[in-house]
Amino acid sequence: MLDTEKVSDQFIAELPYLLGYEPKESVVAFWLHADSTMSFAQRADISDVSNNMENFVTVGEHNPRSAALILIYSDKTPSELWDFALELGDTIEDNEVTVHDILKVNGLEYSTFFLPRDDLDTQGVFTVDANVISDIKNKYKDKEVGADRDSLMAEYECAGDNYQYYNEHKDETISNEDAVSNFIVAYESLPYYTVTELAPLAIYLHNIKVRDEVLIQINSLDREGIDTALRLASYVLRVTPKEHSAPIYTVTAVMAWLKGNGALANMLIDTALEATPDYNLAILIKVSLRNGLNPSHWRETINVL
Repeated sequence: MLDTEKVSDQFIAELPYLLGYEPKESVVAFWLHADSTMSFAQRADISDVSNNMENFVTVGEHNPRSAALILIYSDKTPSELWDFALELGDTIEDNEVTVHDILKVNGLEYSTFFLPRDDLDTQGVFTVDANVISDIKNKYKDKEVGADRDSLMAEYECAGDNYQYYNEHKDETISNEDAVSNFIVAYESLPYYTVTELAPLAIYLHNIKVRDEVLIQINSLDREGIDTALRLASYVLRVTPKEHSAPIYTVTAVMAWLKGNGALANMLIDTALEATPDYNLAILIKVSLRNGLNPSHWRETINVL
């Protein structure tokens, strides 16, 4: 039987941020496979699951699994969620998937309050990718997971003292090709670039064709390349007025998402929507993050453009 005590506390607590959404009042399902691995299946708001229980987990022959591990992120006590957990477990088992465990998670502490009717004696300990755990520990070190997450945004804030450089270039006319070329030159020239030279880049992103071409360029970068692009974006944000920052914040959120930093991506996209609530691309990215969409799907979509 799977020993949930051996499923990393750190992994369970940080999972929603890796997937890119806030954990409160969420239900996450993981499939537990016969080869002792686990994979993300689905997440939903508790209210949505409660209203439409039978549609929470679908079962398909293309992805064999023997059990489900359900994580409930809620401020409510286990006793308040007991009936909900029982109904959810029964619904999943009606689809011929054994419910191994349902855990109520709060910060780094979680408590088991629902166990399956049948033990999985043949199952070994299910593993989580060591790189995921390593990334989490390196990011937060000795901090309490989820604490002081606003510090992640510290270098991605608009700085009013530099707005003059943005205003100097806001009426500049430039071809789409040259605008994209300027992004590439800036990327390759870091850190030897001035504030004055960086200011126009945020303006160019208001052109949808330029923005989308920049996203295509970003899509081809490896992890190290995205780190460099994020550093460039942080410089550009410092010279961008908050009210004009939705495009640059949205592009920066995509970078963070592609890197796997869901917490940062979520905060960046929220900031974009604070600046321009009806910015369509930001809304699309927000929905994708909220629903735990794997960034690989974004890469596939961009690659066909």
